[in-house]
Amino acid sequence: MPIPYAQIRTLLAASLDAEGSQRYTDNEDYIPAINYAIDYVTLAFNSIFSQKKLSEEVLKELTYVKVWMPSLYNRIAFDSIKVGMDLWTIIAVYPKCRTVKPHYITPVLSTQESQFLHESYYSGDYSAKRLTLEEWTDRNRNIFSAGSPLISCPDVIQYAWVNFADYTGGYSLANNPFEIEVSPSVVNERVAIAFLKKPIKVIAVTDNIEFPDVLQNLIFTTALKYITFKQNNSKISLYETSSVDQKNIISLLT
Repeated sequence: MPIPYAQIRTLLAASLDAEGSQRYTDNEDYIPAINYAIDYVTLAFNSIFSQKKLSEEVLKELTYVKVWMPSLYNRIAFDSIKVGMDLWTIIAVYPKCRTVKPHYITPVLSTQESQFLHESYYSGDYSAKRLTLEEWTDRNRNIFSAGSPLISCPDVIQYAWVNFADYTGGYSLANNPFEIEVSPSVVNERVAIAFLKKPIKVIAVTDNIEFPDVLQNLIFTTALKYITFKQNNSKISLYETSSVDQKNIISLLT
């Protein structure tokens, strides 16, 4: 469950001995402190994920699976405006998936730009492997490589995808020029992407913090440090996260 902003605010006010004093305010103190804590925890998770100490699936509050129709180049752009949220990181790519389709929507096939579909992922038989840019080029000559277009038998085919790059030049995209690419061909097929959305910053007292409630104490203590450092005019850095906090996150979510 997400963490209510009001819950962290109450803890901060009690710790600062500011209940009813109006010395600390939401807009000047509590909201900036909590948003700092959100950034801090996000960076801690980035480090944890990069070290493969936790899987992204632990953040179910931020996990979504959405469906696209790739472009005629087998590419998909994550358009935050159309999807309604910002992308944090991709968890998995499911080529040729099955979906629950609204009866009134028919996607246009084989266009230069991928289409975000208002369909629900249902099931699939394939999961694509992520490749580096160097591996992506090698797949064209290596029949044993995931994503190799040299294999056409559905029983042994292995799909692959390569991370976002800007391929525009001969064509243009409406909003976001960065696309992932999937191989072998998925033209006119549906592709689902499981991903983490970027946590939304708090702007109102009725908002929630989109992290698991087991991280409440870390959000609280980090926000409290922000306010106390601010009081003392100390400089604080978002660029280094404590290994102790990272270990704490891992222990809470395993």
